[in-house]
Amino acid sequence: MGRKPVLHSSLLKLAFALGSPFFNSKLTPVFGAEPLKEGEVFPGVIVIYTPGHTDDSISIYVEDEKALLVGDMLQGTKNGLRLPLIYEDLEQLRKSVEKVKQFKVERVYVSHGISGPPRWPL
Repeated sequence: MGRKPVLHSSLLKLAFALGSPFFNSKLTPVFGAEPLKEGEVFPGVIVIYTPGHTDDSISIYVEDEKALLVGDMLQGTKNGLRLPLIYEDLEQLRKSVEKVKQFKVERVYVSHGISGPPRWPL
């Protein structure tokens, strides 16, 4: 099920209020799908529970590629990775970043911005 983002700044609240007619769309639920579990291993792939952006966020580590797919947990800029402006729990988000930094990573793939080498946020 879709859910509304948790907004932490007045500017974002205004932007979403003005843009909401364009953002609203009907989402079709997925039935019969089984949720992934932290630590679940598929051949060469590890699921990592990384809450913070949302309480059910995961990241995926691809061992052979030394690649990490973080989705919306981080955003990529020309200066490196940064925390997103929209998140549910900042402390959890920071802990999740620390968790994924423990993996041997050569590339980080983000949903928003520039993917590339792991230049972690402070």
